[in-house]
Amino acid sequence: MLPSGSTAALVTTKPPLPEPLLEALEDAVLLADAEGTILWASTRVAELWGYGEREALGKKLPALLAWESGREPVEAPSGPGARRLQAYRKDGSSFPVSVRRQPAGDGGHSLILVRDLSELAAASARLSELEKVIETASAGVAIADRDLVVHHANPALAAMFGLELRDLVGENLRKLFPAALAGRDFRDLADLESLRVESESRRRDGPVFPVELRFDLVIGEDGAPQGVVAIVQDITERRRSEEALRASEERFALAVRGANDGIWDWILRDGRVYYSERWQRLIGAQPGTLGTSPDEWFARVHPEDLPHLTERLDRHLAGETDHFEDEYRMLTAEGGYRWMLARGAAVWDADGHPVRMAGSQTDITDRKVRDPLTGLPNRALFLDRLEHARSRARRAGQGQFAVLFIDLDRFKMVNDSLGHSAGDQLLVQVSRRIEACLRGGDTVARLGGDEFTVLLEEIRSPDESLEITQRIHEALLHPFMVAGHELYVTASVGIALGDRLASDLTGLLRDADTAMYRAKISGRGRSQLFSGEMRSEIVARLQIENDLRRGFERREFEIHYQPIVSLAEHALDGFEALVRWRHPERGLLLPASFIGVAEETGVILPLGMWVLEEACAQLARWRDRDPAWVRLTMSVNLSPRLFAQPDLVRQVTAALERTGVPPTCLKLEITEGLLIEDPDQARAMIQELRAMGIGLCLDDFGTGYSSLSYLNRFAVDVLKIDRSFIRDLTSDGDKAELVKNIVRLAADLQLTVIAEGVETPEQRRRLEQLDCRWMQGFEFSRPVPPEDAWRIFHPEAG
Repeated sequence: MLPSGSTAALVTTKPPLPEPLLEALEDAVLLADAEGTILWASTRVAELWGYGEREALGKKLPALLAWESGREPVEAPSGPGARRLQAYRKDGSSFPVSVRRQPAGDGGHSLILVRDLSELAAASARLSELEKVIETASAGVAIADRDLVVHHANPALAAMFGLELRDLVGENLRKLFPAALAGRDFRDLADLESLRVESESRRRDGPVFPVELRFDLVIGEDGAPQGVVAIVQDITERRRSEEALRASEERFALAVRGANDGIWDWILRDGRVYYSERWQRLIGAQPGTLGTSPDEWFARVHPEDLPHLTERLDRHLAGETDHFEDEYRMLTAEGGYRWMLARGAAVWDADGHPVRMAGSQTDITDRKVRDPLTGLPNRALFLDRLEHARSRARRAGQGQFAVLFIDLDRFKMVNDSLGHSAGDQLLVQVSRRIEACLRGGDTVARLGGDEFTVLLEEIRSPDESLEITQRIHEALLHPFMVAGHELYVTASVGIALGDRLASDLTGLLRDADTAMYRAKISGRGRSQLFSGEMRSEIVARLQIENDLRRGFERREFEIHYQPIVSLAEHALDGFEALVRWRHPERGLLLPASFIGVAEETGVILPLGMWVLEEACAQLARWRDRDPAWVRLTMSVNLSPRLFAQPDLVRQVTAALERTGVPPTCLKLEITEGLLIEDPDQARAMIQELRAMGIGLCLDDFGTGYSSLSYLNRFAVDVLKIDRSFIRDLTSDGDKAELVKNIVRLAADLQLTVIAEGVETPEQRRRLEQLDCRWMQGFEFSRPVPPEDAWRIFHPEAG
């Protein structure tokens, strides 16, 4: 007995048959003894098992074959007596084999013939998988012979016809698909090799249904056609979808033809664009005259708008936006530009690449050049018409035109008090009245907010523009009914003249704006013709605005105090707080040089509240220094804009609480114009303030309406006679009589009267003769800083 793995004693062992004969066999051949030790192996063994030339010799058969597990022989493709086993390669992998064993001479030797069944097993597995696929396929499958008789069918085909599987076997394909196979037999199908057709068939219960058929030949081992395979798809749902799609496409086509929008459809892969008839008509082109190039679109886009359009498209195609949208100007066939709005969306393939993009294009010229609220031309259209007016003047070689810049006075108060809806109604009514004042060829536009512009073409002289402006002022005099309220509106109007030599039309509009600003400064409800000097004045005013904002931030403002004296008691009655601006370059500025600008810019709101609180704080400090001063009052001017704030009472209350000053020691000075502008609001505000104990002074009395009914209605505490009456008091008998009447009126109404601007002993004596008991002015003291006021008027300070 040789040791395991030894091949030394096997060298001379030969098979009973010639080796060349055994090597020529397709099978691998092993010679084994009675104990299953391999004595000889053909070279095929090395190929199948992966051993070296003599490496298998001396191994036991179970090392190569599942010998010990061999059940009774199973019929194998290699013939009778063969059985299937698993073989084990050197690397441990297995493969199927067919094994036959034949005695080989005396001594119990055997020849073992082994055939590799790997390919056969794979083919069998593929066949099994194919059978499963056919059995589970959603498409119907039938396999028929040369006579077109069905030998095999799958469940899907049986369900399609409403039959059992056994009913299909033996059925003829001509009966199942009469329309598709009419006039055809197997030879026709063999000539075609493959046939695909859409047809109809009938279910067992009668209904006809559409099918898609494919017939393919079954080829035998000899290469000749042996039968046919029919693959059947029930396309009922597809037909319904196609019909729905056709109906949808018809509706879409009708919608496109009837819509105001132009449609575009861009196939990105080949660069073709479909432009609908409406799209082509939007740019003035006749349908059918445009090609399919994207340049038909982009080459017409205004050069200033093209970069933005392409940037929006690129971002969408890069997946950065959900949809594409842009507005731009397009050149039309008539040579002008119109505004377009394009919208669209892209379609991406499975790899995330955009393959198609479709959308619409809408002409939005009217929306872009007209004000949506009033329907008037906007700034862009106004400038375009201004350009045409200059062109006509140049062609004629003469002629003037004028630009009016109209701004409604105090329009913000309408919005603040009645709401923006009421403000919009007022703007619409104002626009109609302005239109009614113009000539046929003139243009009125709304620039935004409460600003309007008017183009007067072919005027003969500046006087003609002034006449039309006066008509506008007169048209605005009549009240407007808005949201149940009767409103009176005035406007400030600036006028700038132009002619064929005008080079800067935007500058002309700016000049009219400058003149309007000057008109507003001079008193509202007025007109002003532009002159060159105005520009430098406006520049200076703008500088004041900038300095004013910075000055408040840098705390450049301070308060001076002017005494109010009681001649009857020969005593100090209180102070009026007067703001001053210590400008870093211009020195100490009086209110007249900056309060108007502060009012218009809104700086007056924080500035006014600062003055109020600081004045109260100063009074509190004085009261702490000398309890005798607790009887003094502090008068603070209240600007119209501050008075219009809905939370004014809350702000005043908070200032009094922070400083500790009693409400009865505070007097707020308001003007007559403030009462006239919105009487209802003014009355409500005054009632709230008086309910707190705060005094109300009517400042500059005599310069406005001076209506007795207003005094009764608003119930103020103090009348302050304007300094213009005091200035001429000793030389003008009428002024003296007027002051006398005011004093008598105030006494009858139990009001206090204070004469402002008393500057001379003569004025003082005359007022005493007229029984005016309270005075204020340079005769007693100029407005001075708080420490100077203490020094001058406190007894201990001298």
